[in-house]
Amino acid sequence: MRIVDFRKRLVTALGRKLEYATPANVREFVDQMQLDLWREEHPQSAPGETAARIEIPDSLPMSYEALMRSFFVRALDADRDQALIQLWILALDLAYSGIEEMHSEQMQSLFRSEFE
Repeated sequence: MRIVDFRKRLVTALGRKLEYATPANVREFVDQMQLDLWREEHPQSAPGETAARIEIPDSLPMSYEALMRSFFVRALDADRDQALIQLWILALDLAYSGIEEMHSEQMQSLFRSEFE
């Protein structure tokens, strides 16, 4: 995917200045983009067959830190557009998940009883 295509999809989903962005529709956008990027990298094997399923190898489990290192190394090795898209999606996801967490904490305080 090229950056111009990503930008068009972003504007369509969230607005030119992200004015329609909420934690919920950002989550939907991020999930759909990750799925579409996966399918782009792993096209169908035969005509009429669906795109390859995401499979988790039976290799040794990775820590979160190792997973993040792997992501950033892959981003460095990717072409410019792919790296920018991957890093932009990660930043958007992290920013809006923080907002969602903050809203969740605010809502919890509204529903706490005085006797807790």
